[in-house]
Amino acid sequence: MRPSSPITDLPLVGSAYAKKLAKINILTVEDLLTHIPRRYTHYDTSKRIADLSPGDEVNFTAQLVSVETSYTKGGKQIQRAVVSDETGTINLIWFNQRYLTRTLREGSLLLISGKVGFWSRSLAMVFPSYQIIHSKKQEGELEIEPTYPTTEGISSKWIRSRVRLALKTVDFPDEHPVLVALKMPKTKDAFKMVHFPKNEKDYELGRKRLAFNELLGLQITANIKRMQRVKKKGSQVGPARQLIEDYLTALPFEPTADQLAAINEITTDLSKSFPMERLLAGDVGSGKTVVAGAAILAVSGVGRKSALMAPTQILAEQHYKLLKNLLAPHGVNVGLMTSKRKTGHENADLVVGTHSIIHNLKSIGKLGLVVIDELHRFGVRQHEIDADNFLALTATPIPRTVALTLYGDIDVTTIKEMPKGRLPVKTWLVPKDKRPKAEDWIRKKLETGGQLFVVCPFIEESEHELLAQTKAVKIEYQKLKKLYHGFSVGILHGKMNIEERNDQLEDFKRGKSSILVSTPVIEVGIDIPRATIMQIESAQRFGLAQIHQLRGRVGRGDTQSYCLLFSETRSEYTLRRLRALTKTQSGTELAELDLSMRGPGEIFGTKQHGLPELRIARWDELELIKLARNFSEKIV
Repeated sequence: MRPSSPITDLPLVGSAYAKKLAKINILTVEDLLTHIPRRYTHYDTSKRIADLSPGDEVNFTAQLVSVETSYTKGGKQIQRAVVSDETGTINLIWFNQRYLTRTLREGSLLLISGKVGFWSRSLAMVFPSYQIIHSKKQEGELEIEPTYPTTEGISSKWIRSRVRLALKTVDFPDEHPVLVALKMPKTKDAFKMVHFPKNEKDYELGRKRLAFNELLGLQITANIKRMQRVKKKGSQVGPARQLIEDYLTALPFEPTADQLAAINEITTDLSKSFPMERLLAGDVGSGKTVVAGAAILAVSGVGRKSALMAPTQILAEQHYKLLKNLLAPHGVNVGLMTSKRKTGHENADLVVGTHSIIHNLKSIGKLGLVVIDELHRFGVRQHEIDADNFLALTATPIPRTVALTLYGDIDVTTIKEMPKGRLPVKTWLVPKDKRPKAEDWIRKKLETGGQLFVVCPFIEESEHELLAQTKAVKIEYQKLKKLYHGFSVGILHGKMNIEERNDQLEDFKRGKSSILVSTPVIEVGIDIPRATIMQIESAQRFGLAQIHQLRGRVGRGDTQSYCLLFSETRSEYTLRRLRALTKTQSGTELAELDLSMRGPGEIFGTKQHGLPELRIARWDELELIKLARNFSEKIV
């Protein structure tokens, strides 16, 4: 049996188990082996219940007193078990795990692992892992035990037993000759060291090898794609020097040195004999659309068409208006194509739209250039679009480690310099006791003609106890109308249709409303120069890069702008993250910090299409990424 074999080839894994394993992305034997433990329990450090304190990561044995299911007002299930030992009792809490009431028996001795916290003002553990202990002898034999991410009907103990079986029965292929020089454990040994480590050093050696394997696979794929691209015949645009000079001269502002360098790199790419694939990364407001406009102009100069896709209807319409103003004077016809609106697209040299452009490519014809704004929101690449050249734009700050792996097969250009005259946004972290003073200050700004964005994480108020302090748009909308009586308040969220959203934005842009309360739907591309204050509620619920994006919605004119972060958190860890926003305007620095503290999900958003999800490696392992890249080049 090979690592690539279906999981059903493993003894004792039938179709019923295969369906359950598919829910946690285990389809092959290799998927099972790379489903590494989320933690390890060292049973020689067990505590008694009386010793437990909030925040402790603990394991201990206790007897099950009771287990029952209750329901929230919204109908969601809560399973609550009470366990005890000779020193006291503690609650164990799970959600939507009804099977626990059938599998747990009163009087059973449990080995419990997890983090101590509170539930309904009582000491509790939320989503702890557990193991039923059948004898004192078994309890005494436990040393280091892996605990795995699970799903309903699949226990950590069951996964552990199947991993042991897989390691005994799988035939691992011989290492590639190039990897002989690699000073790391062999793959099979690495799996043993990760699943059943003797100590922490043993685990880290094994994890590092498996992380290298994962990064190597990504890098090999990227290298093969790059080689295939270079072999393809592209559409040479040819010299466009005069067109670009005229375009730059006509701009109503002086382009930055970074913008000029980016335009030079892109137009040089367009003149090569093979297709361009380039990512243009630049902070919020750095002028990426102006650079894209120069590339579109160069392509139209040789009679080829272009398309620009944006992730939202609102942003597509904004790009349409801006590019029409920039390019129409140079003879470029600009059309719009979205699911809600189409105009001038039949004879356009440039079609601007949303993802719907992909479904209408036949009516547009083969493209000389496709530009995709916020690439990670689409998950599409050139192979899905019939175009000679590909340019992706992103305002999401990308740490170097992520770019090396994620965009290994395309070239990257970065704009760091901001337009002249742009004032940095003053950012303040506002604690609960300073809120009344901050609201008085905001009122005075509104009275002098200022406009205010208010961003909340959710649309509706949450019934979940853990999210009870998290602000919701609809509730805040009603509060703000009372708090700022006399000022018009608008509301914007994802459940509104596009016409309603556009009306609210237009009212805010024209000054008909002074306050716009919204979900993070305004995170990308909203350009309202008169808005000077960004107020972010429950700021602890956002990643730093996302807050930085939201902060970029103000400060787009020549007036001093402000960003106020409201949070009632007492966590010093969270406060340290938020304070970083008050000290730097660099999105890349903030993304690097988020990467080191919270992981890539906080940079790109969770479950984003097009982002490879790392099972073992970490995005901040720069040296390991470099090593994988070097070996991948030798192998390819």
